[in-house]
Amino acid sequence: MKVCKIAFPLILCVSIFSCKTTGFSIPGESHVVEQNLAAEYAQIAEAHEKLKNYESAVKYYQMSLDAGGSGNALSYKIARCYALAQDWENARKMYCSLLEEDPDNTNIKLSIAYLDAMSGDFKTALEEYKQLSEANPTDASIMKNYILVLMADGKYEIAEEKFHLFKESFPDEKSISEIETKMKEGLKN
Repeated sequence: MKVCKIAFPLILCVSIFSCKTTGFSIPGESHVVEQNLAAEYAQIAEAHEKLKNYESAVKYYQMSLDAGGSGNALSYKIARCYALAQDWENARKMYCSLLEEDPDNTNIKLSIAYLDAMSGDFKTALEEYKQLSEANPTDASIMKNYILVLMADGKYEIAEEKFHLFKESFPDEKSISEIETKMKEGLKN
């Protein structure tokens, strides 16, 4: 009887071990491994992003994307990291790609307008902010950015006109005095 007690667990161990070593896989196992790998890369990317190491963050977000991570969310994070690294060209490419998939996304449109302004393409940025402010008249941040880009481009008359509208529309907005100061400084020069 003792032989049976020892032999049965030994046979079970051998059969489990042999399945593992012969290359048999559990159905769905590779998908779970890919998901876990994508999640690990994303966590590493987030850590690099928090440390403001945006180039490394982009690299790991891309690795997560390549490992099967959530496409649009990771692409947005990659675009954001490019923008934070002031790589305007790559950020714009990523945001434009995202906008093709979601053409009504105001946040992506704002990001593109911001990138255009930061890269010095005021003509394009002003048109984008104008369209955004017309489509979103109750959004103070859009109007504020539109005014700031107008001033950056030296269009103080239009900026002043928009600023008066801004003050009327958003009288409690905290940035009024800041914009007013910048407006006065710009008009002096």
